[in-house]
Amino acid sequence: VGTSTEHKFKGVATGSAGGYGFEVCRGNGSHLLFFESSIDMLSYLQMHQSELDDHRLVSMMGVKPQTVIDTMERYGISPDRVYLCSDNDKAGNEFAERLMSEYPDMKRIVTPDTYKDWNDMLRGITKKEIDTEQKTEVKKEADRMAAIGNEYWNSATYNRDKAVISMSVEDFSALFQKLEDSGLNY
Repeated sequence: VGTSTEHKFKGVATGSAGGYGFEVCRGNGSHLLFFESSIDMLSYLQMHQSELDDHRLVSMMGVKPQTVIDTMERYGISPDRVYLCSDNDKAGNEFAERLMSEYPDMKRIVTPDTYKDWNDMLRGITKKEIDTEQKTEVKKEADRMAAIGNEYWNSATYNRDKAVISMSVEDFSALFQKLEDSGLNY
């Protein structure tokens, strides 16, 4: 995952086994801490490194109960030494609640409500700032989409005579280029 503000990227390296993150072990690793992403795990580690003397931090690459169970079994660690550090959002909270209902001895370490995840907390980016940023991006995209197509045809054609199609960004980009190259009104 790239954290640059100008060039964001996210992906799985070629040849990687899907569904697994990575682990960082401090001491014997007799306590397990589970995170949704590698960047959140590393952020937590940076903020709490002096407190983590006998811990294994695990990146799940998502919310994956089976990763928690498999890791507990692999290292022979009981649920009372497991800490769920998933994001403070709907998916992260439901994941933790589901596992803790099955394993009541598990514990939850969660960011304060003002932060979505550990990386946002480290960087000081609140949920409100993220919501505002996302709304701004959605507005920019809506403005850009309104400008797409032949302006004269768009103005002269009633909305009832237009079709709206839902598609992926990749499909749209390819279709947009073909329409632009064709000279058709759309």
